[in-house]
Amino acid sequence: MTDASQLEQITRYVNEHARPLDRARFQHALADAQAQNVVDELLHFQNEDGGFGHGLEADLRLPASSPICTWVGLQRLIEVDVGLETGIVQRALNYLQATYDVSAGRWLPVDRSVNDHPHAAWWHYDEEKGGTPIHESPWNPTAALTAFMWHYDASGPDSPAELTERAIAYLRQQADTKVEMHELAVLVQLAALAPQPYATDLQNLTLAAAEGVVQTDPAQWSSYDAQPLTFVQSPQHYLYSPLRVHVEANLGYWLETLNADGSWDLPYQWYRDDEVFQRLKPELTAVFTVQRAIQLRAFKRL
Repeated sequence: MTDASQLEQITRYVNEHARPLDRARFQHALADAQAQNVVDELLHFQNEDGGFGHGLEADLRLPASSPICTWVGLQRLIEVDVGLETGIVQRALNYLQATYDVSAGRWLPVDRSVNDHPHAAWWHYDEEKGGTPIHESPWNPTAALTAFMWHYDASGPDSPAELTERAIAYLRQQADTKVEMHELAVLVQLAALAPQPYATDLQNLTLAAAEGVVQTDPAQWSSYDAQPLTFVQSPQHYLYSPLRVHVEANLGYWLETLNADGSWDLPYQWYRDDEVFQRLKPELTAVFTVQRAIQLRAFKRL
């Protein structure tokens, strides 16, 4: 356990700058507040079609639903153990069934309407290429959405078993290629939630991929590289044991680099819409800070 003053500093920053949703997540994880508070806040981001929007993925401010924001929403619901029987989950799963692109064999992260609202450069929809830079990673966010289908025993136009088999084949094809870190992160989510017989193959393949992607040099952890804690969410995570030495070092680094105001430096910019980015930066920093605090608590370091 770290110095209580650090938790006090983080709490002040979160209370001053975080969105109500992120405050609710923080209070649930670190102060035992009710999970229902998180659900109540998430409802403000859910649209009538069941999908999530309204900047839930904080680097795109599109109010309409998108699979990428729905990925964030379902992560938050699983994080606080919200069950299949709830309306918020049922509506989200219905949205996923309706938006799966059968011809592409995936969920496309976001459509061209993202360009009508402020967003980071990696969410910009290129009309000539027919997508954002994220579209170039075929399993982002499809792998994680498949994981959520397993978690909630849901079905779709392509079954979670079929999608998972394709993900395994993809990882085998990429064995000699460095997997993009965000794509690997959602494949790790799938590996953590998929049942046997798929889990063993996925976990072995994602471990091999992570060993080629994870930056283990602490001198590089201030940049936007994949850190051990990019993938390892808790001591119970399947990647913790093989990456333990690096995870523990990463935890120590996070605690050492906490700013005096209770935040961590945001390791990226939007590279467009800079006026909006600067205005939103405290909020974006709070999203980043809350996620780190929740992980530190999972490891009993905060």
